Amino acid sequence: MNIYLCKKIVMSTATSERIILTVDKSKKKAFVAMLKLFDFVRVETPEDVLDRFIQRAPKNVPLTEEDILNEVMEHRYGTAQ
Repeated sequence: MNIYLCKKIVMSTATSERIILTVDKSKKKAFVAMLKLFDFVRVETPEDVLDRFIQRAPKNVPLTEEDILNEVMEHRYGTAQ
């Protein structure tokens, strides 16, 4: 099964809403082709979303390995090291 992130755009208000769909692999190609017929739906694969995130991520983040470790430890265990 594949998961697709779709963006539904409501034309009158210009708002959008993300939805997640799970689709059988054997029907994926036909389903995506059908969705592309609608001008108000944008289909993104998880790889597309990740690629966009990486492109938009800051390049020179002033964090040390220790800063990152502290954040991970706090998130996982509730305490920084």
